[in-house]
Amino acid sequence: MRSLADADIAFGNDAVLFGMGAAKRYPGERLLCLTLGTGLGSVFMDRGRTVSGSDGVPESGMLYAETFEGAPVDGQFGRRGMLALADALQARRQGDDVIDLAAAAARGESAALRVWRTYGERLGRMLRPYVAAFRPDRLILGGQIAKSLPLFGASLSEALLPVRLPVLYEDDLLRLVFYGADMLFD
Repeated sequence: MRSLADADIAFGNDAVLFGMGAAKRYPGERLLCLTLGTGLGSVFMDRGRTVSGSDGVPESGMLYAETFEGAPVDGQFGRRGMLALADALQARRQGDDVIDLAAAAARGESAALRVWRTYGERLGRMLRPYVAAFRPDRLILGGQIAKSLPLFGASLSEALLPVRLPVLYEDDLLRLVFYGADMLFD
């Protein structure tokens, strides 16, 4: 037990750790990193350092509690929000989850495609003021919903205009989280 009590232990938000890991890949850049899954996690990075309370970034440095169209962002762009959007557009069969909506869109089903296009457009409109003020070099996405970037990336990018920036999907979110966690001990 003594060795455990003497161990260095650190805690960090998974989205922040994801962003810190991404910043190792792009050390000289400004990044806006989002994790899209159960909810929406986020971090703004500037040359490897987290940013909060300046350059249009919320005081917390995170977007989850910010509001968009009268409701918290976290509930709109994670799983709950995606399913609510699908219900509002009458595009979800009973029991369908986000993965089913992605599969339906991949098969070319127009209702599911409309859900993903609308999701991307809304995400872009929500991000637009932050992107315009912070001016990231890249938008980096991770998480289960982000796997479907091919379904919503075009509408996301269009909604961000006039700002044009690369939107990347990182398929190994956990690796970047571990890179970020490692940086807590530097």
